[in-house]
Amino acid sequence: MDEIEINQRMTDILSRGDCDELELIGGEVFLYPDKVRYIFSKYGDCFGFILTTNGTIRNEAIDKMLAKYKPTIGVSLDDPQTVKRQRDGIDFEQVLANAKYWRSITRVVICAVINPQNIRRIKETFDFYVLEHGFKTIHFGCVEEWMNDYYWQVYQQEVERLILATSPDTLRQVTVSPWKYYSVNKKEYICENGLEKVEKLDSTKMELSAYRKFRYAGYCLYCQRIGATPAPLIPAGVEVVNK
Repeated sequence: MDEIEINQRMTDILSRGDCDELELIGGEVFLYPDKVRYIFSKYGDCFGFILTTNGTIRNEAIDKMLAKYKPTIGVSLDDPQTVKRQRDGIDFEQVLANAKYWRSITRVVICAVINPQNIRRIKETFDFYVLEHGFKTIHFGCVEEWMNDYYWQVYQQEVERLILATSPDTLRQVTVSPWKYYSVNKKEYICENGLEKVEKLDSTKMELSAYRKFRYAGYCLYCQRIGATPAPLIPAGVEVVNK
């Protein structure tokens, strides 16, 4: 995608008038630092930016760009015990060091993906990144396609184990997503062209998927643990739709 195409996409997004945060996802975004820098420099006043990276590419130019524009960076790092089996060839220690440096200049989120190899290590993953290495935000993502009734039960048990074993003060001080906060939205595609996708999260609609129900159960337990009142599963004015 060249600058003309970038501007066309941005013009289309801005014309909708309902986007205040833009997430750039690869491939690997730091393979194209000039394009990322161009987007930041031209559209930095239009959006808050999130970058998702595998954390393997870091140099002085990237560090300076991040220090100047201060996007939120999501670094893909899974359970430290199994990550090298899942991400072939990763230099785990170097990626962790990169994430630690970047958090000194901007906000960093550890993005861990739950899968069959690590689903019983959610608490241990949290303990490693948050308690041992001091990250303040961690997100546990989940690919719904491989989950079945058995794994959803394991998911619920392991989320409960994490929340009940962690002190309320710690749970208040850090952000453990997707259980500390509850948001309603439905993903919609603005355009899709080969590998390129532009997506929007519509907060007026939601799907009552198994993932949403189990996430919500974790959110309610999180609220109970920290003494907060949970929001309703289906907020007023939100339409429940099928896929």
